[in-house]
Amino acid sequence: MSGNYKAERDPAQAARWAEKWRKLELEAVKIARAMRDPDARRHMLFISEAYRLLAERAESRRDRLVAPAAALITYNHLPG
Repeated sequence: MSGNYKAERDPAQAARWAEKWRKLELEAVKIARAMRDPDARRHMLFISEAYRLLAERAESRRDRLVAPAAALITYNHLPG
């Protein structure tokens, strides 16, 4: 199992991770656009793509963790 099981089960932490990866993705794209060397630019865009994938993974985790809680809230508010 990974390092911090509790953090991995926290939707708020997953949302924070997603935000962090999105910011780093945008920063990497900004840096890549300023580069003149095509190889360096390509490498920086590769890094930005990795950040994008990390953000998507964190967003998926967040959504997966929120869904059961939302279903429980809806179930508890049913009439009867």
